[in-house]
Amino acid sequence: MAFPTRKHTLTRSKIEVTIPEDWHVSDTQAAQRYGKGDVPKTQMALIQRVCRFNGETWTAADIAEKITGKDYNELIGELYGDDDDEDEAGNA
Repeated sequence: MAFPTRKHTLTRSKIEVTIPEDWHVSDTQAAQRYGKGDVPKTQMALIQRVCRFNGETWTAADIAEKITGKDYNELIGELYGDDDDEDEAGNA
């Protein structure tokens, strides 16, 4: 089952990231196994598994090398953020 995606261009690097609206539990579990309790490492593993960068799959090393700190924080916010829930809560 494929989830809908959206595109987001990172502010500083202008890298276009394809971000899924959701992902499989198996992606989360694999990232957690890889991270072994290290939250930043787990986040990087999940980003690497589910996002595409300029239409390509990048390694964690590629991501760390090509995306700056502020762009990385922006990416984490875009991946984990859920604007739909905020809209619904505001309209209740």
